[in-house]
Amino acid sequence: MTADIGPPPDPILSVPAGSVDAHPAVSLVIRANRQEDLDRVRGVSPDRIVWIEAPLDLAEIAWPPGLPLDVMVADPAREAARLHGLSRARDDRLIRVSIPAKAGVSRAARIAMALQLPVRLLPGQPGPEAAAELRTVLETYLHDPQANASVQPFDAALEYLLHGRPVTAWAALELDPAYVIRIPDPGEPLPAAPRPDAPGFVAAWISRLVFEAAECAGCPYAGWCAGLFKWPDPAYACDHIKPLLAAIGVNAEAIARDLGEALDLPT
Repeated sequence: MTADIGPPPDPILSVPAGSVDAHPAVSLVIRANRQEDLDRVRGVSPDRIVWIEAPLDLAEIAWPPGLPLDVMVADPAREAARLHGLSRARDDRLIRVSIPAKAGVSRAARIAMALQLPVRLLPGQPGPEAAAELRTVLETYLHDPQANASVQPFDAALEYLLHGRPVTAWAALELDPAYVIRIPDPGEPLPAAPRPDAPGFVAAWISRLVFEAAECAGCPYAGWCAGLFKWPDPAYACDHIKPLLAAIGVNAEAIARDLGEALDLPT
């Protein structure tokens, strides 16, 4: 799913596979965690399914042909090598790999990029080691000729900085409830912080951070980041993230210069 400037014309719900029957008329991201969820997915019209979210253990079961599969990596350090197995399934469907910013994220992302699979990085509030690994992923994304597929949120960041496209990191990562509303699993414990579940959450969140004079108030990337790294804990210090954002900015400037020079070449 590609983030757009405004909300989609119809709501997209992210629901556990066991709840699909409760939402008969909307587009769905279906979260499947057990092989038994396959029958639930088969009962949904394919044109309503935006993604099937499934752990790596379920990536190669017999999902209905052609349905997009979002492979959710839980432990990048442990699961990275197993991503090579996705090469067997990528010809049958669109496969994306979603990776949390934990130890091993750089290796997992590089393997996915080498397989030319789209990557969704779920940064959370990373510590210094994970933030350094995200910087390694960025360098691979920018400079490795094998890295031809989308890596979010880096794609959205460059489009924002180069072309002014107003897509926040929240939207690019499908975490903005204006685009995808997440229905919790039955019995799921309440989060420690309020869940972003209202369509206006992102605008309200960044406004709050700026009003409270958080780092966002003077950050040149606040319009794109929109406080993503400050959630759920607004006291999180972005010291480890600032070099990553600065590197994105420097590379965007270099790309803009290269494009400008190319356009000025005589024909």
